[in-house]
Amino acid sequence: MVDKRSVRIDYNQLHHMSSELLYETKPRKRLVKKYPKTFQVERIIARRTTKKLLRNYDNPVKPTKERLYEAGRQFFSGINTALKGKSRAPVYVHIDGDIWQYLSHNKGRNSEHRGFKLYEKDDFCLFKELPDNW
Repeated sequence: MVDKRSVRIDYNQLHHMSSELLYETKPRKRLVKKYPKTFQVERIIARRTTKKLLRNYDNPVKPTKERLYEAGRQFFSGINTALKGKSRAPVYVHIDGDIWQYLSHNKGRNSEHRGFKLYEKDDFCLFKELPDNW
């Protein structure tokens, strides 16, 4: 019986061995698929940006009183719940994008952390429903 230790294996030769030597076949060429249904992103975005959309981004339209009232209630409820609770988890308040754009347009200051803004209490003066001591 042959001891496993006595068999010498040339690992360098094993490393450089290929299936071509074992099976006498040539390596297959890789097929490169072309994706005909890809589009350039800039063109799609350019088609969808309208003058009205850009104007609304630069100068947001005032939402209706009912929508502002509902957003103010949700905002106050979310902040109040977070302050009363002991959790340190982030608080998410559902406010429609156009209302948030109207409220936060040209307000707040940039944070030390890139991509974030810091808002003061006075930045939310458009919420008329908030109590004075919130």
